[in-house]
Amino acid sequence: MPRAGLSSALVGAATMETYEKTVRDAIVNLEPAQAYTRLVEGNDALIASGDLDTGRQIVSGRTALHTQLTRHWAAAQHAALGYSGGFAALPFSLDDVPPLEGKQLNSYFRLPEAVSPEEARRRVGEHF
Repeated sequence: MPRAGLSSALVGAATMETYEKTVRDAIVNLEPAQAYTRLVEGNDALIASGDLDTGRQIVSGRTALHTQLTRHWAAAQHAALGYSGGFAALPFSLDDVPPLEGKQLNSYFRLPEAVSPEEARRRVGEHF
């Protein structure tokens, strides 16, 4: 995969499955560290673009990148150590959370802006 195409590969992906396939293909064609560096370049460029409508795309790309690299690492460790058991990794995809869209998730516990860290810890401890 050409360098320019790889660094922008996560930018154009549409679904979590597409992001994950892009990462897996990069790992196959390059060393994992090279794949990481090049894919992060494209994701960083998207962050730096200032386009406010790309948040989901940025997070999905980063999530796929880290999840797939972790999965690759775990498989390599299993092979190296002769381990045949499963790897405890929970799947995560932003596609799994559309019912939360538009909901204020931080509204359950609010602190005034001018609260010291000590006071915040005390209030959180009381709340939970």
